[in-house]
Amino acid sequence: MGLYFNTDETIDLIALVNRRFNVDNLGDWRVAKKKDYFIGGSSSSSEAKPKRLHHIAKVEKLKAKAPGPDNAFRAWLQHLHSSWVEVGDDVRGFIRDGLNDDGTNGRLCSEIVFVIVPNANAITATATQVGPNTGYAQVITITTMPANAVAAYIKKRRERAAVRRAAAAKRRKL
Repeated sequence: MGLYFNTDETIDLIALVNRRFNVDNLGDWRVAKKKDYFIGGSSSSSEAKPKRLHHIAKVEKLKAKAPGPDNAFRAWLQHLHSSWVEVGDDVRGFIRDGLNDDGTNGRLCSEIVFVIVPNANAITATATQVGPNTGYAQVITITTMPANAVAAYIKKRRERAAVRRAAAAKRRKL
């Protein structure tokens, strides 16, 4: 996921995440401690902030069978929360929305499915509800560049911003 697309490791990671949020396991995420990852605080307190995706992956031991891609996977999740990318909060919000639809409000999200699509130019996240309100799947589609391209993109944007700030500071001194 975010590594090289369609490698065994990437396919393994996508399958692992989808298994963790499937119809048989979604109830485990609805318990207060795990649900708090996505909404912040605890059931009785809203003081704590929601956790970032890479933190959740680490705590929940979401990692590939092969030893190599874990750091790249977590780095990619961390990049999703970068101020230059800003889709990590969207993804976390889509998960939260699915977890909140537990049947008590007349809507039941029965599983959350992740689809990762390569995109050379942008990183986006969208959610689509598939099926009736009484048992729908929340399909979260993330279009992304590979992890190393995301890091280079963020670095380039930071450098351009630094150049703009330096130029503005120079103009103010004149």
